[in-house]
Amino acid sequence: MNNGYVRWHHAVDSFLAYLKVEKGCSPGTVKEYRYDLMAFYRFLSAQAGPGAGPEDASPVLLSRYLLYLEEQGDTTRTRSRKVSSLRSFFGFLADDGVLAENPARHLVKPKKEKKLPVYLTLEECEQLLKTIQGKSTNPERDVCLVKLFVYTGLRLSELLGLKLPDIDLTTAEIRVMGKGNKERIIPLTEGAVEVIQAYLAVRPQTGTDTFFLGSHQNHHQPPTPRAVQLLLKGFIRAAGLGDRQLSPHTLRHSFATLLYGAGVGLIELKRLLGHESIATTQIYTHTNMDQLEKAVELNPIKEEKESYQ
Repeated sequence: MNNGYVRWHHAVDSFLAYLKVEKGCSPGTVKEYRYDLMAFYRFLSAQAGPGAGPEDASPVLLSRYLLYLEEQGDTTRTRSRKVSSLRSFFGFLADDGVLAENPARHLVKPKKEKKLPVYLTLEECEQLLKTIQGKSTNPERDVCLVKLFVYTGLRLSELLGLKLPDIDLTTAEIRVMGKGNKERIIPLTEGAVEVIQAYLAVRPQTGTDTFFLGSHQNHHQPPTPRAVQLLLKGFIRAAGLGDRQLSPHTLRHSFATLLYGAGVGLIELKRLLGHESIATTQIYTHTNMDQLEKAVELNPIKEEKESYQ
């Protein structure tokens, strides 16, 4: 095994340990960083030779890599993420003294296309829940899972990371450990408390404090994110909502959109969603055409028939 490959892997492992331990990144985020860095290494070794290490990644080669990503059809979002991964990685190596400077510091993220979040209407949420009750083999858990999505707006990782001590039905609150190990408290509605109680009544007593447990033979740990995605995809299709790209994050968008439409302010939404910046929350200021039509109808200036021909 060549020294460059060993040096690269050692640098990547050190960086990922830093992300996990010091930055508090989730396993999913750490996995994405590893994927991005190893993808770049394949390009680096093809361009600079099989013995290439971190020190061989020049600004010119990094710029060439971004052009390569664009040519092979990577989306703007994917390229933007990879730029972030490379800047953070090489910045870490420069701060750690492995490199004299960060060769990726001048990399510019491609401009993101602004897309409105996809969300379900109140009627569609109700249709989805009815479908789950009729189709699920574990209805109490699955209804609780989906309702907590739309009642709390949690991320999938936050929902699957819930522990029994995090849920206080006496005060009707849940404690959530969000991105960067930042804790927040979210109040529960009466409906949320009811579905939690219904699930707890049938939840297997396994000795683990993980709130959501897998089905059948997987009772000792939570379902995987992929399992939840596939489960939800099946329910969405059965509910007749499968003509759009919907995912667990769609339910988080639905929570935020419905609350904003009901008059909840951006500051409150930001706190509930666990956003770092109010700018992230502002995407929920979008409105649908029905709301726009109603707004126009409120115009006090009424149309008058023209008196001239």
